[in-house]
Amino acid sequence: YPFTVYLDGSADLQSGSYVSIMYGSATAENGIYLENPYLRTEAGRSYVYVLGADGTLEKRYVTTGKSLWGSYTEILDGLTAEDFVAFPYGKHVKPGADTVESDLSELYG
Repeated sequence: YPFTVYLDGSADLQSGSYVSIMYGSATAENGIYLENPYLRTEAGRSYVYVLGADGTLEKRYVTTGKSLWGSYTEILDGLTAEDFVAFPYGKHVKPGADTVESDLSELYG
């Protein structure tokens, strides 16, 4: 898919440099699109794990909408663009678990 990227002068790119573009969600007029692996279901209800007010994982039920390219699901209610969503897999992923805020560069070095 084609992308247009705008950079300010602090990027310090030179001829022959390259960049990687990663995206995880896109906002829409009626919701947020979240990559499908971040969504879980339980008894027919969709939920995500988010950073709770107390700094631990919170299980939050969401209302979903349409699918985008088979890879994203529209979130109509229960999540905002300001929420921090956790990747919901692993033996320590459960409500009340401790969290560590990070970005992709920290995860993949």
